[in-house]
Amino acid sequence: MDALKAIRYLRPSFFRTSGQQSFSNGSAGQVQFSMDFGPLRPLSELASLRTDLLYEVRYLDPSDAQNRFGVNANGGAAIVLLSNKQP
Repeated sequence: MDALKAIRYLRPSFFRTSGQQSFSNGSAGQVQFSMDFGPLRPLSELASLRTDLLYEVRYLDPSDAQNRFGVNANGGAAIVLLSNKQP
């Protein structure tokens, strides 16, 4: 099972869409993810990660996601940690 399927199965609420849909960015209002606190990525990229690489998965609500990643994170964000090191 890939990381996207595993997280969807274990935590389906992480991927609920919310927020404003009118930004020109196609991902506005969509949940995105950040790998090891890097830039936001589309959820589809999680399908290429194996579950044995995951250390931790956190969810940031839209407000916290915007504070960390800017206005284009208005749908919330999943933080995927591949190691136990934090910034």
